[in-house]
Order: sequence, then structure tokens, then C-alpha cells
Amino acid sequence: MTMALEEERQELKSVIPEMERYLEHETDKKYSLQRYIDKVKRVTHLTELTPKLVQNRKSMLVESAGTYYNKGEEKGGCYYGESV
Repeated sequence: MTMALEEERQELKSVIPEMERYLEHETDKKYSLQRYIDKVKRVTHLTELTPKLVQNRKSMLVESAGTYYNKGEEKGGCYYGESV
């Protein structure tokens, strides 16, 4: 009986470092995933308009307006931008 307990104790002691490494690895993955999710939220859930975002949207509106106008699908409307 005592021998079996001692063997089990030794076995468990040898498994502990492996389990600690696994736990550390999984914790790192969790934090990496959470950082990624936070970055995606900052991009998809905008809380403020920066000058860069406004400029990007403005140029997209000008490009799409020109595309529609050139195809004859839209002959009028409101265009944003300097070069229409």
C-alpha cells in the first residue's frame, strides 16, 4: 500500500511541470486572443471620427459617385469631395 502511494506521488510530481507549461501556454493564447478581439472592436465599433477616417470615407464617396455617374446608373445626387 505504501509503495503504491509513493509511486503515485512520484508520478504526479513528474507531471506537474508539464501541466504548468500547458497552463501557461493556454493562458498566453487567451490573452493573445483577447488583445486581437479588442483590436477588432476598435476598428469595427468606432467611438470617434479621426481626420484619417473622415478622409478615407470622403475619398470612397467620391470614387463610388464617379463610378456610378460614369456607368450612367446615377445621373444626379449629392457628391462629397473636391474632384467631382
